[in-house]
Amino acid sequence: MSYKFPLEKQLVSLDLAIAMKEAGFKQEGIWWWVSVRKGQPELIYERHLGMLEVNSPHAYERICVAYTVSELGEALPKFTEWKHSKDYEISIVLGESKEQYDPENVMMDDHKESAPTEANARARACLHLRKKKLI
Repeated sequence: MSYKFPLEKQLVSLDLAIAMKEAGFKQEGIWWWVSVRKGQPELIYERHLGMLEVNSPHAYERICVAYTVSELGEALPKFTEWKHSKDYEISIVLGESKEQYDPENVMMDDHKESAPTEANARARACLHLRKKKLI
């Protein structure tokens, strides 16, 4: 049995990707939001950007990285709780494991984010932690 997920569900939406760029997240990734010939932004795989640069170097502009679910997972604390119903919900707990959770620890962050896709829920969680200077 194979599962197919639309690319848009595996990558951060344009508005959250721009917010992450503005918050200072590194602009390194395998997918990019790009404006081609000043048109609507579209997703382009990093390796395909080289072809655009050779064939039409001034026909596109990189907007920001479209982080993948796994790239965002690397930015989050090692222990997080996920729930999925209609939306993805993430509970952020800073620490290596659930056993390390200590409500008295000032580094703990009892916060929840939800979004229609896992990528966007993770992006919102990353933005929250960056705003609190925890990542």
